[in-house]
Order: sequence, then structure tokens, then C-alpha cells
Amino acid sequence: MKRLLFFLSCLAMVLYAVGAQAEVKNPDTFVLADYRTVQTIDPAASYDVAGSMRIWNMYETLIFFDGSSTERFVPLLAAEVPTVENGGISADGKTYTFKIRTGVKYHAGGELTPEDVVYSFKRHMILDQDGGPMWMLLEALTGNGSTRDKDGKIIPGVFDTIDRAVEAKGNTVVFHLPKPYPPLMSILCYTAASVVDKEWCIAKGCWDGNIQNAAKYNNPAPGHEPLQKIENGTGPYQLKQWEPAKQFIFERFEGYWGPRPKIKTAIVKYVKEWSTRKLMLQNGDADRVVVDTPYVPEVKAMKGLNIHEVPQLGFTAGMFCRKI
Repeated sequence: MKRLLFFLSCLAMVLYAVGAQAEVKNPDTFVLADYRTVQTIDPAASYDVAGSMRIWNMYETLIFFDGSSTERFVPLLAAEVPTVENGGISADGKTYTFKIRTGVKYHAGGELTPEDVVYSFKRHMILDQDGGPMWMLLEALTGNGSTRDKDGKIIPGVFDTIDRAVEAKGNTVVFHLPKPYPPLMSILCYTAASVVDKEWCIAKGCWDGNIQNAAKYNNPAPGHEPLQKIENGTGPYQLKQWEPAKQFIFERFEGYWGPRPKIKTAIVKYVKEWSTRKLMLQNGDADRVVVDTPYVPEVKAMKGLNIHEVPQLGFTAGMFCRKI
């Protein structure tokens, strides 16, 4: 599997930067100093970089990008990547069939099933929180970018459409699209498409699985989504401790189905001041720090570092909310 975990890939870059001869403090622990805070780790609600960084290590999607490519994919919770050639994608581009990997365990126990996958997508789209990421899945699977109209009222029949959009057939999960939607495969790599444990989620107060009750779980107020501060994914790391505005601690999940991560513990420390983050990097108290563009020259001037600039995929936009 070619997927690179965020913490491990970042650690590799830092080690190359400080050189092979540098002494590494606590080699089983990776420390990231960051000033960005996390509002939620619910995959259905999180829609920022800081949240995604954490979710990608704890939860998994059906597929993921193949290395740096945005056009090729590798299977994660899916046993294979569906294509037209292998019959996973219909000729008309409106049906996608995913074979689900077996033997995958959740952090809190239990084993992944196709029903979990179906529940995850329905639950996420039903939640559809204001300002959240669900517009992507809703647009692809229902033809509407929201469960609500411009006045905030639930669109008649939208939950029935969601219910028909995803189904389990044996050991497969089938997505039914209203029309071909080429970006779907890329969307399925995003944290909003993370798979959760159906039984566990219902026990924690998430959607009860009855489509007739969906409206009760739609658009919860921020901070009131049941999975805001807890997780039960299938990823290589699990949440050990979260102290808001202080630190977020991951611990290696020993029951992980894939390659065993080399790093046992990962800590994201909340460090607001750049001067403190810089000092942590210089002293070896942090393996990686977040550096804003104005401070890049300071990092380049630090002795003992070999700087490796790598290409990044990003999108920057300016929004003007005006009536013209």
C-alpha cells in the first residue's frame, strides 16, 4: 500500500532536514507544534486543515490517492479500486460498486462490514451541517448540494433520495448516481467519506438508522454533533487524549489491518507564538513545526538544516460577499 500517513511522511522530511547524524529525542514519539485549533473530529462535520490532519490518521476511506497523483487511486477499506474495465463502474458512469475489505477492526472493537459503509455515507449526508463538507457527497449522490433549500427548509424527499443512493449487496457497496459525476472518486478520498462503525455510532447518539427519523439528526448546532470529541475508526492511530488549546495525542493502533506504523505516539502541541515553535525546532523538542510564509527565511537561515522544498497542491481564492 503506497499511502503515506501524514505524521510519518512529515517525520521523514524533518529527519532528512536535520541530517542523519542528528540526535533524535524520543524516537518513538513524533511532535508537531501547530497554532491551529480543532473544532471537531467528526468526519461529517470537520471542514478544515487541522481537523483533516487528525481524522486522516484515525479514520479511513474506501480509496485514497496514489502518492502525489490526483488521478490514480489505491484501495484502503475497499478491496480494489473500481474501474469500467473490472466492472466496478458501469458504462454509463452512474453506478459504482466497491468490494469491501475483510478482517478490518475498529479501535473500540468490532469488525468492518458493508453495512457500516452504507450507514456512514447516509449518516454523513443526513447530518449535513451548515458550513460543512457534505455538499460534495450530496451533489454527487443526490444531485443537490444540500439537504435544505435557500430558506433553510429540508428539501422534500431528499432523505429518501439519500436512502436509495447507497446500498449493500453481499460484500459490496453500491452507489447509485442520478447522473455521471467524474469527481466522485476524488471526493471519496476526502475525510468526509470516512467510514464509521454503525453500531457504535448509534449507541453514541448518532442517526438511528431509520430514514424516517432523519430530519431529527439534520444540521446539528456546532459542538453538538455526537462524534465531536470521540472517535472509533479503523486507521493506524487512535485518540489517546485531547486537551483543547493544549495538545492532541495519538497512539498507535496495534490491531491495524495494514502495515504497522513505526511511530508509537504522535503529539500535536498547540503553540501560538512563532518564536516558541522556532525554538522547539532548534532544540529538537518538535519534529515539525508549522511555518507561515513570512517566517520561511528564518528557517532557511537556521544552521544544521538542509531545506527540501516540495511541490504542494493547493487552491487560494478571494471571496467578496456583495450584491452587485
